[in-house]
Amino acid sequence: MSYSFLIDTAIEAIKERYNRKKSPVMGDTVCAICSGSGKVYIGMNVNTMIGNIPNNIHAEIDALNKMKADNETVVKAITVFSSCNIFPIFPCNSCINLIMSLDTENA
Repeated sequence: MSYSFLIDTAIEAIKERYNRKKSPVMGDTVCAICSGSGKVYIGMNVNTMIGNIPNNIHAEIDALNKMKADNETVVKAITVFSSCNIFPIFPCNSCINLIMSLDTENA
């Protein structure tokens, strides 16, 4: 099965995110996940402050949280893009470990 549609979905999400003339900042990412059921979940990184400490929630975590809210745990395909240059990047090791821990089919 081809999951190339995930690339188009992620790029569209980037365009929608920044169509309000807001420019992406370094570290902004978008993630598209195809779950075991075939449903696509989009996640975007979220930069917040906890007191004086910056906190960045990865796009992968945002997408996984949406997926888990639908009681889905199997990840069939994932793509992550840097929003600054619309270039595919790898999920970090922590995100990969979380994906693998959700379901034995993800290993």
